[in-house]
Amino acid sequence: MISFKNLISSFFLLIITNLVSAATIDIVTYNIEWLGNPSNSDFNGSRTQQINAAANDIINGGGEIYALQEIGGSSALNDLLSRLNTIDSQNSWLGAVSQPSASQSLAFVYKRSVVNSASFQTILTNESSHNFAGRYPYLMTASISVGNTNKQLNLINLHLKCCSGSNNSNRRAGAMAKVVNRLHNSYRTDNMIVLGDLNVASQGGANGEIANWGIYGDRDNDGRADYSHAAGSVADRPYDRNNPDSDIDHILISDELKAAWNAVSSSVRNRYLETTVSDHSPVKTTLEVSLFDSSTANPTPTPAPIPSAMSVSDALSQSFGSSLTVAGIIVEEFNNIYALKLRDINNSSKEIIIKLERNQRNTWSPRLNPSVIGKTIVVKGRRDTYSNRPSVERVTSIRDASN
Repeated sequence: MISFKNLISSFFLLIITNLVSAATIDIVTYNIEWLGNPSNSDFNGSRTQQINAAANDIINGGGEIYALQEIGGSSALNDLLSRLNTIDSQNSWLGAVSQPSASQSLAFVYKRSVVNSASFQTILTNESSHNFAGRYPYLMTASISVGNTNKQLNLINLHLKCCSGSNNSNRRAGAMAKVVNRLHNSYRTDNMIVLGDLNVASQGGANGEIANWGIYGDRDNDGRADYSHAAGSVADRPYDRNNPDSDIDHILISDELKAAWNAVSSSVRNRYLETTVSDHSPVKTTLEVSLFDSSTANPTPTPAPIPSAMSVSDALSQSFGSSLTVAGIIVEEFNNIYALKLRDINNSSKEIIIKLERNQRNTWSPRLNPSVIGKTIVVKGRRDTYSNRPSVERVTSIRDASN
């Protein structure tokens, strides 16, 4: 007979377990193998059957956010979302794709019940596409809500150059050198996940080719690894497409998320999922959302301020009509060719709109000149409001801060 004391203990354990579960989020990376183009894949069926199978994989995997590789542009994504929302009556699914017309694009799909809002951008487009194999990294910035916890989360979806051999591994290393620099310069204190098909075919696993990229280093000089391995193979062995522990699909987390990963049972924070449509097993990790931002890091050195220029955060606090000089990082276009978003150098949540004058658009509009995305610039103008957003207008000069 179960004692009353044991019954009460079991009751409270159940409550605690449910509370912990309610505050977690499941993140999955899934190379979905030529979704929308089954004739190029090993899937034996029609396009409709392939998309239906992929949707079932996603629902059965239990993730809230999926980073997808090898999806056939916006057509395949729209059909996948339609199927997800048809078979999943409990959740509303949304998504975005990096290259709408590409046959092998990057995408995110996610549950609206968890992701309150999200923005997406293709990053590092000012770099040569060769090392990225034509697939530039795709960034999702999300506001997530789990239980009573609300946090910001960034995810960079990657599909690196495939195959073994020094030429291919050198291209991966070249691409990741750019990614690691961007992470350090622009997202040093953010909750960040780097995930995808990393194609580490020469030296697989967490401690092989990935470690050689320097992403595990301590560039902040705070005694903590900037990133650590969260999910995927830890072994260092050649890729075997018949082995679910495939060595090439991985999830890495910033030190701001390490406590959130450690708080989850080791049996569930690194899992391979079943697939009926792909030659890659989806890889899943689970994080305790309430422990986001738990790094004790005090990164040094902080990027030095630009002489005579204020930060975006400071510019936002200036009175309307005041003249100012502000420095920040170009994020993306705003209102087509007419403006851009400028982000604070040290705080990715702070942005201001820069309204471009006619003679500035060819050089500084991200729509007309995508290579400016990621550049740090210095802008002189007047504090104003543009399309109901805080802005700088009547801009008299824009210059590259590195010059």
